[in-house]
Amino acid sequence: MSALLLLLAFLAGVMVSVLVTSLVVRLRPEREEGGPARTLAERAVAEIVAEDHPAAAAALRHAVESGPGDDALYLLLADQQSRAGDGARAARTLEVLLARRDLADRTRAAALLLRARVLERAGELEAAVAACDEAEAAARGWAAPLVALEQLQTRLGRMREAVATAGRLASVDRERGRVVSARRRVLLARELLADGLPREAAREAERALSEARALPAAEMALGDALYQSQDPRKAREAWLRAAQESPALAPLVVDRLEELEGPARGREAARQFAREALSRDPEGPAAWRLAGWLADDALRRGQAAEARGFVERIEELAPRSSAVPRLRGRLALLEDGAASRALVALRTHWEGIGGWGDPWRCQRCGFSAADFEWRCPSCRAWESLA
Repeated sequence: MSALLLLLAFLAGVMVSVLVTSLVVRLRPEREEGGPARTLAERAVAEIVAEDHPAAAAALRHAVESGPGDDALYLLLADQQSRAGDGARAARTLEVLLARRDLADRTRAAALLLRARVLERAGELEAAVAACDEAEAAARGWAAPLVALEQLQTRLGRMREAVATAGRLASVDRERGRVVSARRRVLLARELLADGLPREAAREAERALSEARALPAAEMALGDALYQSQDPRKAREAWLRAAQESPALAPLVVDRLEELEGPARGREAARQFAREALSRDPEGPAAWRLAGWLADDALRRGQAAEARGFVERIEELAPRSSAVPRLRGRLALLEDGAASRALVALRTHWEGIGGWGDPWRCQRCGFSAADFEWRCPSCRAWESLA
């Protein structure tokens, strides 16, 4: 009898063990090779690739509910909720994750950086800066918090703070920190110029060039600072270096050279430079603007044949530019003095093109701009307009 009882007890223990194991497997499907949490996570990744952020957030939320404990899923969920425009849900998801005491340093820092992004999108920039500071403290030696902090400081116009943060970034990522510091010094130089402090601006531009030699924006800022400091020779040298490094800046240099030496000598110097720059880069992004300046210059001097050649060049390079009909109208007036013919030519060209747009376009994001900018107003890429 006792043997039978022992056998029944043994069988009961085996059955309990089987039931418990089965229950654990059901509760932790993320450990199964093909469990629902993994399936949902894979679906979320597909939605992320397709940039369907609401669908990705929904899949990730279900994955978290069916397989809790994976920190990466919480981070992805918060990110997709934020991208889907649901900042409140993203903030709550991050609060749940940050409340855990066993988070790894990098995971905590990543969650704080996501919080900073959510706050930034909500317009709470000061709170976003504080979150970046917390992220840096949570993971010393990680570049990401410093990069995010520097970008926020730049957006807030705190260029000196941004330069200092870039210096700290250089201790973690030397090359990246050096380039970021140089570019922020250029912005600082521009601010100093606007405040009427050309000598301080020149020093910042020179420091930028010492950190990143091939930086045309720094050469332009240095030239402007030297010009305001009454050193036209060195200003001219800096501008010419900028145009040599970045042909797209040539039209801006033409304007500065024209102003540098007065109406007579300045136009002659600008004319010579514009011709040389156009011959060096006849098909480049600045070519049509240089041709436009030369066409205008020829019209001012009464040189109709020369002006016609440059106008035809603009039509080849930028046929939809507003410069074409305007210059053609002036050319018609110069050639025969008949105002009515000039007006007919102007109207015909406007009707023929059916709309126009200056071809300044960001090579990174495609943003169109009417005027040249040092930095794309849309994606914030440097010197990307062409």
